Amino acid sequence: MSKEFPEGTPADFRGTSNEQDVLNTQMAVANRLLELLLRGDLYVEKYQLEGNPQLEFFVDRFENKLAGVTATFNVLVPNDMTIC
Repeated sequence: MSKEFPEGTPADFRGTSNEQDVLNTQMAVANRLLELLLRGDLYVEKYQLEGNPQLEFFVDRFENKLAGVTATFNVLVPNDMTIC
């Protein structure tokens, strides 16, 4: 058995990539941003989420086998400009 994995590690996990860890981390980053737009300082400063955001996981998107999460959403932005 490999030194990397403890005894009893399922064969499915031997030699795999960190793809699940990357997707989990990127989903957490996207969720954090969305929460700030829903409830955090950004919301108080009137940068607010509009509608329902869409999160989409991707793997092997480019030549370097990039993996991550695409977040699509609309943000309402304050406009303090006056005509004068």
